[in-house]
Amino acid sequence: MMLLFCGGYIVRMRFYTVTAFYVKFLILCLNIQIKNAETNSMGSCNRYKNYIVVFFLGIFSFSLFAFDEAVYKQFIPKIKTVQEPQVVGQYIIFTQPEYIRHAGIAFEFEQYKTVHHFVRVPVSRESTGAGILFYILEIPENIGEIKYRVELDGLWTNDPTHYKTVYDHALGLSISQIDVPIHRYYKTQVLENGLVQFYFKGAVGETVRLAGSFNNWDPFMYELTEVFPGEYFLVLPVPKGEWLYAFFIGSTRYVDPTNHLTRFSTDGKSASVLVVQN
Repeated sequence: MMLLFCGGYIVRMRFYTVTAFYVKFLILCLNIQIKNAETNSMGSCNRYKNYIVVFFLGIFSFSLFAFDEAVYKQFIPKIKTVQEPQVVGQYIIFTQPEYIRHAGIAFEFEQYKTVHHFVRVPVSRESTGAGILFYILEIPENIGEIKYRVELDGLWTNDPTHYKTVYDHALGLSISQIDVPIHRYYKTQVLENGLVQFYFKGAVGETVRLAGSFNNWDPFMYELTEVFPGEYFLVLPVPKGEWLYAFFIGSTRYVDPTNHLTRFSTDGKSASVLVVQN
């Protein structure tokens, strides 16, 4: 049970609706077991409750782990030792020593209002250590420097793994700072005046076409332009309403990877959902 829970706890809690459902489920199950306690021994009742808690933690941890599973699977093998924050593409990997019991981090771009919790690198049963603490940050758009403070076992301080600090006059203390390349993230999005920017990232030199319910699924009407190597764009006026669409490379159909809203179209295939309100 602990291995399952630790694996799931890797991802920060974002599925509040799913969480609320399983909390209600747990309460219901506990109420049933309390009623059964009138006819069962206390030991038997406690055993049933333990089973319920195990089930709850397993389901709950699975919902957490599902969100950023690909990102964490990509970076966990790279975390071998405690080192300076590592900029890898659009992410920063922060680490702290395994002897720290709890570590948190807060960022200036969030006005230090949110504390993000480090988690431990999963360790094998043969390992004698607790596992290095780590946190992975996706670098926000159009930011060239990350200013932050860390909390180590209840004490807020500069990052001991990073040498660069600056003085924050508003806070009246020094903070850690990392210089990062400015990232700009492109995605399919509704612009002003009913215009929609469609975006697709793929291999260089492809012919990427767009079709949807707004053009009667004609795959030859609209072709995206390769603006950057492997990055394709098309700005198109789309009437107000809810529409289904997909990208096509040859006869292969792709949903929009930048849009998590999907639905089955009338032909039974998955399609992305676009909502135009203006």
